[in-house]
Amino acid sequence: MHFARRPLELILSRYPSTAAASRARELLQEVAAEMASKKSAREASARETADEGGISEFDRKRIRAHLDRAEEAGPKIVHGVSGETRRLRQRIGHLDAARSLLDKFGEHAGPDVLSLREEVRRGLVRSYLDLGQVYLVRLSLPLAASECEKACDLDPENAESHALHGKILDAWLATGYGPIPHLGGGR
Repeated sequence: MHFARRPLELILSRYPSTAAASRARELLQEVAAEMASKKSAREASARETADEGGISEFDRKRIRAHLDRAEEAGPKIVHGVSGETRRLRQRIGHLDAARSLLDKFGEHAGPDVLSLREEVRRGLVRSYLDLGQVYLVRLSLPLAASECEKACDLDPENAESHALHGKILDAWLATGYGPIPHLGGGR
């Protein structure tokens, strides 16, 4: 209901001593009370579920919205088609937003938070690897290596990221791109 505040405030400022202004004051008080009650309900729900090591329905919906948008944004990889990099960047952005929402629950989170964190981590690894593969096909080798590193940071045991590193190294050597960054600097 906060969207109603601006018109009511305009009525108060332009017509201060009218019946409309009097009604606008009443409505503003109702809006403020409604917003306060919703905020306190959200905070109480968040405290209650945080005490149980869980996640509030409000936060769950926000996180799920980011995960759904990430799913819509990719992976629709068809190498050589314009827009795949943008879609993957959008996907990564939504997954990062979900991760930052989950980070506020700290280390002692309940199983539902841990499950969502794992889903986000897997999605990020997959997206970084897909983006690294796109950059490899385009021979943007420093970018490919950077995305592959991000995947390795999140999942050091991922065999696919190690295989992609090998392909990037092969392409780097085959194209004579220059010094390999991990072995003494790059472009």
